[in-house]
Amino acid sequence: MIGLALQPVTTDLPPEVDADPNAAGRSLRVLLVEDNATNRLLAERQLRRLGHHYTGVSTGGAGVTAALSGDFDVVLMDRHLPDMDGCEATRRIRSSGRAEAVPLPIAAITADCTLVAHEECLAAGMDEVLIKPVDLEQLAAALTRLARLAAPEGPKNSDGSEPPSVAAGSPEIVPSSVRRAIEHAAGQSVDAAELIATYLGELPGRRLRIQSTLRKSDIRGVVAAAESLRTSSERLGASAVAGCCAALAAAAQRGDLDAARAFLPSLSLSAEQIHEDLWPYTDEDVVAAIG
Repeated sequence: MIGLALQPVTTDLPPEVDADPNAAGRSLRVLLVEDNATNRLLAERQLRRLGHHYTGVSTGGAGVTAALSGDFDVVLMDRHLPDMDGCEATRRIRSSGRAEAVPLPIAAITADCTLVAHEECLAAGMDEVLIKPVDLEQLAAALTRLARLAAPEGPKNSDGSEPPSVAAGSPEIVPSSVRRAIEHAAGQSVDAAELIATYLGELPGRRLRIQSTLRKSDIRGVVAAAESLRTSSERLGASAVAGCCAALAAAAQRGDLDAARAFLPSLSLSAEQIHEDLWPYTDEDVVAAIG
C-alpha cells in the first residue's frame, strides 16, 4: 500500500448527517476509484450518510492495488480514468489470482449509457453498471445488491434454518423518482401515483415515436421526440432514460442518425428498468405507505 494516495477510512459521521447503517444490511468497506475530486467528495458524503466506510483513490493502478489488499467489501469503479480505464482495472483485479471464496463485487460508474459501454463493463468482470449521476437511493439499492453478492452463502443456524439475509430488517429502498413524484404532487399519494402511471403509460409511445422518426430519417422529428421524453424523464428523476434521450438528440442534431440509432438499445433497457422500478408505485396505497 506504500505510495498510494488513499483517503483514510473514517468511521465518525458528521453530526448533521443522519446515517442509516442498515442500507445494505451492514456497514460496508467501500473503495471508490474516481479521478474527479468533486465526485469523490460527493460519493464520500453519500457513503457516510448510508453508514459505510469510505476509501478513495484517483487512478486505475491505485485502485487495482487497493482492491487486491483484501480490505474492501465493494468497489465502485469509474469507467474513464487517467492511466487505464475501469474495464482494464477490473480485468486486472479478476485475473490476479487472489484467493477468495467469493469474488469482490465491482460496480462500474459511468456517464456513458450506451448498450456497448454496458456490455463492455460486464464483459470485463463488473457486476453492475450505474449511470451518472447516481443519487442516494440508487447508490443504496446498488450497495444492497452488491452486498448480497459478497455473501451469497452464509452458515446455517444451529437448527438448520437459514440465517437472515444481508439486507434483513433494512427499510425498503424507494426509488428517487417516486420521491420526486411525491414532491411534484405536494405530498398527495393519489396524485403522485397518477403522475407515475401517466409517465409509464406514455413511455412506450414516446419511444416508438423516436424509433419512427429515425426510420424516416426525420432529424427535426427525432430531436423533438427525444427532447420530449428527456424533459418528462428529468422532471420525474428518471436520469438513465433522460441521459439516453439527451445523447440521442445530440447525435441527431449533428446529423449523425447512425449514432442516434445506436442509442436505441440502451434507451430500451433504461425504459424497461424504470418501468420495473416504478410500476409498484402506480398504486396510491403503496405510495401512501412511504415514510
